[in-house]
Amino acid sequence: MSSTLKDEDKNLILSHIRDVEDFPQPGIVFKDITPLLGSTQAFNTLMDHLTERYLGYELDYIAGIDARGFIFGSVLADRSGGADCVEVCFVIELKFLNGRSLFKDDNIYSVLEY
Repeated sequence: MSSTLKDEDKNLILSHIRDVEDFPQPGIVFKDITPLLGSTQAFNTLMDHLTERYLGYELDYIAGIDARGFIFGSVLADRSGGADCVEVCFVIELKFLNGRSLFKDDNIYSVLEY
């Protein structure tokens, strides 16, 4: 089950994502979401869309990977619960830095970003 994002909503969201060329290294275009996070309208438009998109799925967990995933995943998990359904748990996924995890836990997964 998925919802279609209206062009007006898509444009609102995209207008709040800034490109930063060659960051953190040459050839990478970093997507700065600071303006999106600073706009209640843009942020809620995105989160409303994501919440609607996953309605009907019987989700038990939503995992967020590092900073952006923590923000969006935790809000989505919170919005996915409610009076009609069981709580949806949010799971934190951490990246390893130089082969090391923040925690000594075999249940922490790692991803490479670049």
